[in-house]
Amino acid sequence: MLKENIAGSFLTLKLKERSKDAAVEPVKFMGHGICDNISKSVNLPTATSSSLTLHSKVMSLIDDLTFLPEDIRGVGIQISKLVPKSRTVQSPSKEKKTVDLPVLSAIQ
Repeated sequence: MLKENIAGSFLTLKLKERSKDAAVEPVKFMGHGICDNISKSVNLPTATSSSLTLHSKVMSLIDDLTFLPEDIRGVGIQISKLVPKSRTVQSPSKEKKTVDLPVLSAIQ
C-alpha cells in the first residue's frame, strides 16, 4: 500500500477454523482439513495504510472471536475501499505547503 501510495477504509479478517467433526491432524500433509470459514469486517473511520492502525483493528476483531488457537488452519487479511493517498497538503489557493527541515549534520 505504501509503494502504491494508496490507503484503505474497509478491513476484513478471514479465518479457517477446524470443524468440530474434523480430525485434529489433517489427512493431507500441510493441508487444512475440513474447516469452518469465519469472516469479520470493520469500516475504518478514515482510509489508512498505517500498519499500527491495521494491526490494532485486526487484533480487536480477533479478540471478539472465541476459538482455540490450535484449531486455526488459515488466516487472511483483506483491505478494500482503496483510495489514493495524498502526499502534500494543499491550501485553498492550491499552493503546495512546504516545511524546511534541518540539515542532518546540524542535528547533534
